[in-house]
Amino acid sequence: MTPRHAVSVTLVAAGLGAALLLGGCAVDGDATTPIAEPADAAAAPGPSGRTPLPPVVRRNLGITFASAVYRPVAASIVIPGHFEALPSAQHHYPLPVAGRVELHVAPLDAIERGQLLLELDAPAWRELQTELVELETTRRQAEAELARARAARLAAGDLAGAAPAGAFDVLGAEVRAARAAVNAAAQRLEQLIARAATLTGVGRQALRATTDGEPNWRRLDGIPIRAVADGVVREVDAASGTWVAEGTEVVHVVHLAALRFRGKALQADLVDHLRDGQRARILPPEGRGAARRGAAIDGRIRLGVTGDPSTRTVDVFVDLHDVPRRPWIRPQVTALAEIIVAGDPDDEELAIPLRAVIEDGLERVFFRRDPNDPDAVIRTVADLGPSDGRWVTVYSGVGENDEVVVDGVYQLKLATTGQQVEAGHFHADGTFHEGEH
Repeated sequence: MTPRHAVSVTLVAAGLGAALLLGGCAVDGDATTPIAEPADAAAAPGPSGRTPLPPVVRRNLGITFASAVYRPVAASIVIPGHFEALPSAQHHYPLPVAGRVELHVAPLDAIERGQLLLELDAPAWRELQTELVELETTRRQAEAELARARAARLAAGDLAGAAPAGAFDVLGAEVRAARAAVNAAAQRLEQLIARAATLTGVGRQALRATTDGEPNWRRLDGIPIRAVADGVVREVDAASGTWVAEGTEVVHVVHLAALRFRGKALQADLVDHLRDGQRARILPPEGRGAARRGAAIDGRIRLGVTGDPSTRTVDVFVDLHDVPRRPWIRPQVTALAEIIVAGDPDDEELAIPLRAVIEDGLERVFFRRDPNDPDAVIRTVADLGPSDGRWVTVYSGVGENDEVVVDGVYQLKLATTGQQVEAGHFHADGTFHEGEH
């Protein structure tokens, strides 16, 4: 059998479209139409390297485009990293004493400062309330005794002329003893109120305040646990009605506005490039969709104190003060930091994404969308300059705002290579299978 020749650029695109319409491999004896070899020289690839790329093929091969833009490629480096919550953004709510919990929030709930998170029915609080009641009674008895001693002393003073010698001094001692008992009870009561404030999280003044003539500490049936700051509930580690031991963290809240970027830079860059205070732009996570350059966050870097000898990297931080809230800024979400390390950041050069460039034999090529036909791309030999690891300068073959293929560039290389390939067919998902069915 005569070996088949390489599939032409034009017929690959046509074959892709036909395969997408007809289906995939043969099922129950139904054969899929294979890609035919070119019928004549007119069907062979033209010298321009132009490849038709209809919408159905772009969708099924996952082909996306990015625009060529002016960027300070030679003056910057790009480091990977992620967002992390500052220690001050982590709000943990362990139980002060053992008890039965009643939850008022669920995971991922947005909460505000002062909002009730849970209530704790704790025996320790009941015991403390009992002590407060007993001490309040003792204080009132001491106050009554002081009033009686003062009245007796006042009466003895009015009758001082008839009173026996030394009687007035004895009454004075009784007043002083009664006053000391009142002061001791009040001091002890204040200590218990402070203990109650620590245990419940309610302020001393609020506990001492009265409602309908009764102090609030008497009316408090359980210990309320309230949010100390705005945030989002990350975890809830108990269920309502369960008994939880002292010190167990029941609710964990994260304040999403108190974050920072943490990246990994090469230790070698410490010598020539990285310095504290350099300008940085945090770029949103890569993915399909509209251009995201306008969503970058400006900041300045701070170098970490230590490095990692196993990976030969050093931590680089960017504080996110007064940064507008954006959905992709949250803990553990990855991002890239573009750091201006040399030259004039306004000295920009035309660049395309580095992943749009692929090696084809001895050449590096990219695929530019035909400005005159959005359903076609042109294979272009890359004339490249410096790269920052994410973008690469391009000196010719593309203009500002021209689009180049990013996702799907490998499939296009296979379809347009000049090497011989075995006959086969494409599936609707863009995969290539050898053989006719």
